[in-house]
Amino acid sequence: MTLEDTIVPIELRPHHIERFFVSWVQLGNEYIKAVHNLSNYSDEHTQNILRVYTLIKKNNPLRIVPIFDDLCAKCDFWKRQNKECINPDPQSQYIEDDFELKTGDICTPVEMIVRGIANNMRRKKQYESVPNFRVDAKLCEINKKLAAYSRLYTMITGRAQ
Repeated sequence: MTLEDTIVPIELRPHHIERFFVSWVQLGNEYIKAVHNLSNYSDEHTQNILRVYTLIKKNNPLRIVPIFDDLCAKCDFWKRQNKECINPDPQSQYIEDDFELKTGDICTPVEMIVRGIANNMRRKKQYESVPNFRVDAKLCEINKKLAAYSRLYTMITGRAQ
């Protein structure tokens, strides 16, 4: 049985969710392949990333896990270094702040995106009322996430958010 044949939630660490929802959503499959090939990852690992990305775009549920996840399982770095994936993910706060979720929670990508957009819009309004240098940087980060979440939402649902 493969990941595609099941409705079992995809297990992902917070930093992998950030990659799929923000960093990689703007780039597409060909860029993801090129970057991972340049990083000397195996074809098996790169194909696993693309397989999980396809499942996310099909709105397959995700389970948030603190350590070793479905990407780590095929990762060459894990096999070579044997350390990063066994430590709790430092980006857990991102999941709590943007999606109001914690380790062990299960949610579909669309549900997460809707939460992420609402929470970032709320933060954006708060920051816009207090202009300064640090706030401008935060607003750039929020706008980047809002654009990425909207794009992924459209990719999954076929509708604009």
